[in-house]
Amino acid sequence: MKISINKMVIRLLTGWVLLLVTLSASAQTEATKIAVLARPAKDSVALRWAPETAAAWQFLNRNGYTIRRFTILRDGKLIDKPEELLLTPRAIKPLPLDAWEPMVIADDKYATIAAQALYGTEFMVTQQADMGVGELMNRLQENESRFSFALFSADQSFEVARMMGLGYVDKTAKPNEKYLYRIYPALADEFIKVDTGGVFTGFADYAPLPKPIDLRLDAQEKGVMVSWNQEVFTGIYTTYLVERSEDKGKTFVAVNDAPVVNASAGAVQEARRATKLDTVSAIDRRLVYRVKGVSPFGEIGPPSDTVSVMAFHHLKVSPKIERAEAIDNRMVELDWSMPVTDAAMLGFDVERSSNPDNGFQKLNTNRLSAATFTLTDKNPKSGNYYRVRAYGASEENTVSFPVFVQLVDSIPPAAPVLLAGEITEEGIVKLTWKDNTEPDLLGYRVYRANSLNQEFVQVTRKAVEAAAYTDTIQVKTLAKAIYYKVVAIDTRFNPSDFSEPVELKRPDVLPPAPPSFTGVTSETSGVLLAWNRSASDDVAKQEIYRTENGKENWVLLAELPDTTQVYADASADAKVTYTYKVRAIDNATLFTDSKPFSGKRLDTGLKPAVAAIKATADREKMQIVLRWDYREADIKSFLIYRAEPGKPLRLYKTLSAQQSELLDTNLYINTIYQYRIKVLFADGSESGFSKVVEVNF
Repeated sequence: MKISINKMVIRLLTGWVLLLVTLSASAQTEATKIAVLARPAKDSVALRWAPETAAAWQFLNRNGYTIRRFTILRDGKLIDKPEELLLTPRAIKPLPLDAWEPMVIADDKYATIAAQALYGTEFMVTQQADMGVGELMNRLQENESRFSFALFSADQSFEVARMMGLGYVDKTAKPNEKYLYRIYPALADEFIKVDTGGVFTGFADYAPLPKPIDLRLDAQEKGVMVSWNQEVFTGIYTTYLVERSEDKGKTFVAVNDAPVVNASAGAVQEARRATKLDTVSAIDRRLVYRVKGVSPFGEIGPPSDTVSVMAFHHLKVSPKIERAEAIDNRMVELDWSMPVTDAAMLGFDVERSSNPDNGFQKLNTNRLSAATFTLTDKNPKSGNYYRVRAYGASEENTVSFPVFVQLVDSIPPAAPVLLAGEITEEGIVKLTWKDNTEPDLLGYRVYRANSLNQEFVQVTRKAVEAAAYTDTIQVKTLAKAIYYKVVAIDTRFNPSDFSEPVELKRPDVLPPAPPSFTGVTSETSGVLLAWNRSASDDVAKQEIYRTENGKENWVLLAELPDTTQVYADASADAKVTYTYKVRAIDNATLFTDSKPFSGKRLDTGLKPAVAAIKATADREKMQIVLRWDYREADIKSFLIYRAEPGKPLRLYKTLSAQQSELLDTNLYINTIYQYRIKVLFADGSESGFSKVVEVNF
């Protein structure tokens, strides 16, 4: 396949060749670096890279590149040991020649240039002398020319960059992680030393492309000189598109068939601005201009604010604003000139408006003299269109082209207020807050954390316009709450302070940790159970269940507070072996059972236990009255046992056989007391324990 560079391509590169610097292709004593750029998107991270020298580029074209990704942050936290992943098991190299043929046939100019740079047998550019391009290009070494033109093509088309082995898209990146990408030579060489290149990025670094600023128009004899500030977009845009409208901004057409590339070798003031001369034929018609930037990834950014101008036959008779500069972001200084004219000059008016087409008002109270060429606007607005009107002897007047001056907006919006939200059982978070009222508001960024002490991580990939946001979180987690903050962003990307955080409780979908038995003791009075309660802090109560061994007909024996850790089953039949379990129930009625444990009541032939027993709390007299009825013979005494919550049952009082009542006054308010009675007989035998009687005093 034969590839040639036509005249259209040469015109495309007219501006670019001014940037070329002749570099040595011989071996370097110091390693050549690989420069790397990254562009996070919504679901991937795009990478662009290039070596610094032509020799390294040719070496790497033959041997290729490898990409390794190191995970550094996850969920806003630094990983103890970075996780390494080889993204390119096979080295990345330029596609073979036949893969370029469809794009070359389709007349893709950037693919044509790149293919010629990679595979063309010759790379000498010739052109007519009046263009001045061929003569300059022929002085450059061929390998340097290939290298420079190839990188230019890669900057204009990310698809071409990938085909050249200078671009890659990582579609495995995750939104909650941040990575260090390293680009390595696939092979090492002792003569051509190439160092690795790297970039640290993640989805949270995504930001929309900015629009160009400080667009100015300068009427000249041969057309309109369009200029704009390119210094502030260094590293963001590599070239620019200039567009013109002749129908008051309804439709725009490109005035340049190739992107504008401005050199930076002139004076500092000139290097700050890019320029494009538009030769116009629309005389006596208002022209509207705007500029768009093109990123190294081939993305076209949003258009600048528009600026309009009226084209005249006699541009020389109009004033020209030479300088319109914001001073300390508080005032604007204007300097203008007037071309030499035979007409007698009466003076000037300086006018200002926020619209380039109408609404201009004089800034000076009295007409300025014909010898005055400067004025200071001490009360400018955030965006200002200035023009100078010149008056002739017969009061005829001409007006300069408007110049737009915009003050730097460094005042952030107010912090959002009234942040509120709710979480569904499925983990859907719905946030709302009061909408900000700033006229230049762009939107909001939402941040979240599992704790107020943690760093809040941005969850919005771009600013949201509405004062509401829907998020999705995990609800099956030990963290009981999640926290959100919101930041307001204006069109200059000035962020407000964080809003006050809002705490949202996660739905309780996790049952409590299970209790565990510490012992099951067989006694004549019944089966004594002891356990460690659930470790969860949201347990509301506990329940004791019992069933006969080998059966599943569980019976609820008791409902206890979450602090209780012992229970005596006095109703157990001494002839039956039982299985017991303790159930912990949380505030959301979710529950977990302990592992079952078997036990049996000790049968020693004891006499019957006291069955008729009653306890009553008398808070007026600050006492508990315990009464019972027991009619067996040969009773020696009654043994009264008492227990408090979380404590074992202990012998509390010994009463004579004639007594059937106990007045207990050794009490504490808001305390639950349990009582049991055992009977001691004259022959030394004893009854079993009575059932537990519980009183909430």
